[in-house]
Amino acid sequence: MSARSGLISAISGFSALALLGLAAPACGDLQPQDAAGALGRAPVSRSRVVAKPAAAQELRKRATSTKLGQPLTLRRPPSDQPKDPPPPEDPPAEQEPAPPPPRAEDGALAGMTAEHNKVRAQVGVAPLSWSPALGGVAQQWADYLATENNCQLTHRPAAQQQYGENLYWHSATASAVAAAGSWAAEAASYTYQTGACSGVCGHYTQMVWADTRYVGCGFARCTGDGAPLSGGEIIVCNYDPRGNYVGQKPY
Repeated sequence: MSARSGLISAISGFSALALLGLAAPACGDLQPQDAAGALGRAPVSRSRVVAKPAAAQELRKRATSTKLGQPLTLRRPPSDQPKDPPPPEDPPAEQEPAPPPPRAEDGALAGMTAEHNKVRAQVGVAPLSWSPALGGVAQQWADYLATENNCQLTHRPAAQQQYGENLYWHSATASAVAAAGSWAAEAASYTYQTGACSGVCGHYTQMVWADTRYVGCGFARCTGDGAPLSGGEIIVCNYDPRGNYVGQKPY
């Protein structure tokens, strides 16, 4: 390059600085901080951050303490409080006793349904049907009275009175005709118009209770131990649905 060309380049560079309103430094190169201040920008503070390398032992400790992608598990310190005892187990459900075996309308009970229906027909209510299952219930109570109750005529406890119930005892021989006839004779003590009973009439009103549909009876001999009714025979009849509700007429 010739001396003239170098001079022209220097003059051109000086002219460019003059157009920008910058004065060329008198001696030496243009300093970066001076240019920044001339252009109206704050001087840039530059600092160098040097990362301190971790010791190899510390890196190995971090790698073994926490696996990548596995959450940390926080464990509570053991408590000195006693644990609650487990809840008590529910007691086994009580099984209902098996129903007694069915009882047929035979032997001393033969004709019992027909005897009832004769009395019911006199007042115009529907006939009854014999229920072997209901007969089994009646037979169970008759056996209890004859063997465990000194042959005393006692009705079931109130909690067990699911059905209507008539009882009969005879010192010698009990029969369907005799039992039904004894209960039906109580009609003389019952006044239908007022619903009043001058004596015993509950056996009769149960016989003719219009809502009753089924009858079943049991028979047992009293073999007792010298009780007042020992040696006789008992008949128990149960009715479903039961009757003799207070304040209601039988039909």
